[in-house]
Amino acid sequence: MEKISVIVPVYNIGSYLERCVKSITNQSFRNLQIILVNDGSTDDSLQVCEQLRKQDDRITVVTKANQGLGYARNTGLAVATGDYVTFVDGDDYLAPQMLEHLYSRLKKDNSDIACMHFFRQDAAGTYYFYIDKQSPRQQALARAYSPEEWLRLEPSNTVIQQVFFQAWGKLYKRELFQDIEYPRESLAEDNLTTWKLYLSAKRISYLLADEYCWVMRNNSLTEADNKSYTSYNNIQAINDRIQLYSILGISPAFLTTDWLNWLRRLSTGQPQGNELDNYRRASYFEQVFQKYQKKSPS
Repeated sequence: MEKISVIVPVYNIGSYLERCVKSITNQSFRNLQIILVNDGSTDDSLQVCEQLRKQDDRITVVTKANQGLGYARNTGLAVATGDYVTFVDGDDYLAPQMLEHLYSRLKKDNSDIACMHFFRQDAAGTYYFYIDKQSPRQQALARAYSPEEWLRLEPSNTVIQQVFFQAWGKLYKRELFQDIEYPRESLAEDNLTTWKLYLSAKRISYLLADEYCWVMRNNSLTEADNKSYTSYNNIQAINDRIQLYSILGISPAFLTTDWLNWLRRLSTGQPQGNELDNYRRASYFEQVFQKYQKKSPS
């Protein structure tokens, strides 16, 4: 039977970790390799990892110095032995049949990636849902796509936009990562990577299901203050996409708005000394954009 490697980056989430891991060990799809990557946690996360490992022999614990979420994902990929790979953030959790549903759809469609939606839980415990499973228009999205179809759909469809970039909530053939790895940066590392995996796939499947719970903590990386390097990473991701899409004949015009928004966030921030070059570069690009945008066509 084919195996799924589940990679869980862990950093100072001791109080959330047991719920996360139990939601994985209790999956209806049983043939799992569960890799807990302790990224230099300073709380009790490592102790919790070891306790969980003793309870289930499918769990492997890898400990490393703190290097960020991207490196933690890469560390997990280096020891993964499954035919397929999925990522789960250590403070999130899964519905019991999520991996089975992703796997079944991927096999049915002969796809290399299967994606599904998520719901969100905020720090107060309130749940938020984003899809309407009774909507015929949304139901029509649940099918297999070529990479070109998937990339062209993203800018025009808010449902697909919501699930496009996240590393989690997806099942990948492990072979897709042969020449792709995550960058070191903890923020925007998925924006810099996931679209590359789409381009490497033969087919991509989407399920109209929300079985991944994204837990929003007040002190999580997602909720942390936006730093200028985060904006710069997003700008770089868009630059890379524009360049490659243009070569492939996929119009990148829809990326212009995102590109300009991230430029403005970077150029109006308060850069630290080592971020000054990025700040100046963003300011220059925004000035040039504004100058030529105001010009009337000749």
